[in-house]
Amino acid sequence: MKRSGQAPGSTERVLVVPDVHHRQRRPTGAPPPLPKTIGLTGKLWVAAVLLVVVSGAIWLHVTTGALDRLDAVFIRLVTSARTAWLDSLTRGLNWLGSRWGLPTFGLLALALAAVFRRWRHLVVFLVSLAVLEALQHACRSGSILGYSPAMKVLASARALKVLNVRLAAAP
Repeated sequence: MKRSGQAPGSTERVLVVPDVHHRQRRPTGAPPPLPKTIGLTGKLWVAAVLLVVVSGAIWLHVTTGALDRLDAVFIRLVTSARTAWLDSLTRGLNWLGSRWGLPTFGLLALALAAVFRRWRHLVVFLVSLAVLEALQHACRSGSILGYSPAMKVLASARALKVLNVRLAAAP
């Protein structure tokens, strides 16, 4: 009995591969699943999310009274659950975001990237740190924004100090 896909007089199956002149992404030759068009329900979800986000942003910009009342309820719940061990735990977790905690995690990330030989990740991490440091310096010096709120505070503090020295020296 002869089956299709078999050579005459052979018990082996022969796989017939069609001649394809373009690159096939899937074995079946079907087109890739993306890009897909968003249907009606997808458009409705996007509209609903935009409506909630935009209306919420406008509402919070105008008044925050209702949000403050809701926040007060959560604060009362959290403060009623305070215990000594939970306070010590949160103080320990607070160290993670402290002046020494974040650099410790940065050094740990550098060491792990070097140990696992993720050189590209290491370079991207170091370059991003350098760019962020430069942006922070530029914002603080006022070269990006044109002025620095911190510099205005320092200038006004110096002016008050000079005024106090003059008033103290006056007879």
